[in-house]
Amino acid sequence: MSEILIYSDIYSFTAEAFINSINSIDGDSLVVRMDTNGGDPQSTFGMVAKFNEFDGDKLLKVDGRANSSGFFFVAMVENVEALDVSEFVVHRAAYPEWVESSERFTDEMKANLKTINDHLKKAFEKKVDIKAFEELKGVKVKEIFSMDSRIDVKLTAKEAKKIGLIKKINKLTPEMTALIDSKRFDVAANYTPKPENKKEEQPKVEKKMTKEEFKIAHPEAYASVVGEGVAKRNAEIETENEAIEAKKVEREKIKAEVLAEIEAKKANPEKALEGESAPKVVVDAKIETEKTAFEEMSAKIDSDLNIK
Repeated sequence: MSEILIYSDIYSFTAEAFINSINSIDGDSLVVRMDTNGGDPQSTFGMVAKFNEFDGDKLLKVDGRANSSGFFFVAMVENVEALDVSEFVVHRAAYPEWVESSERFTDEMKANLKTINDHLKKAFEKKVDIKAFEELKGVKVKEIFSMDSRIDVKLTAKEAKKIGLIKKINKLTPEMTALIDSKRFDVAANYTPKPENKKEEQPKVEKKMTKEEFKIAHPEAYASVVGEGVAKRNAEIETENEAIEAKKVEREKIKAEVLAEIEAKKANPEKALEGESAPKVVVDAKIETEKTAFEEMSAKIDSDLNIK
């Protein structure tokens, strides 16, 4: 069994790598694993065509997300499974809002976009139980593909199975999580494609990377950011230690002065307690009690200030 991964956004270079990978397969079974935020629908058409042309057993597994054009990849192939944590997002193909609301959105661009969405809508209606979908999500299919608005509809794996988008749901196990993580790491380590200069009219889906995705996709940049954070925290700790040391020096100075004063009283108790008529032994005991009380108070302050 051969496995091919779609673990990135979909553009022309993604489609090229995908098709070349299928061409290099030496066997009669294929599994494609998907986790994508989507991308260019026209590049997706080529990937789907190549997948469906494969002469042998073939299966599409959704390991995480099948969003946007990834959703339509799922809709255009027959045998699809997903994890119980997988998610799906469907919407019409669209240019950025600032393009569609400006004079740059020409009649030619509109016609091209409508043609793309007609193909996507046809694939959607062919695969999905439309009545079940509209009742489940409370939105009409014609509203999703209307050129007058942009509606995103999110589905869980359970909902996707209910409307016929996928055939089977697999429970995510720790072993499967480790397998997916290892494959994601392999993609980041061994395949870093350089995108072509994309035409302005290509629909685009922005992707916000999580911390873990960024760590895997850009290990050197992640290490640099973490290193800067560690260096900053070390500097903060050094400053805190300097402040504690300064407190300690000041405390020792005050402590020495007070103890010197107490010792002076012990050396000349009559002068220290001038006006008191108690016997010397009583005076000495009072001074010793004063010293003990001071030392206990000093120890407590040291503890509160974390001075050792």
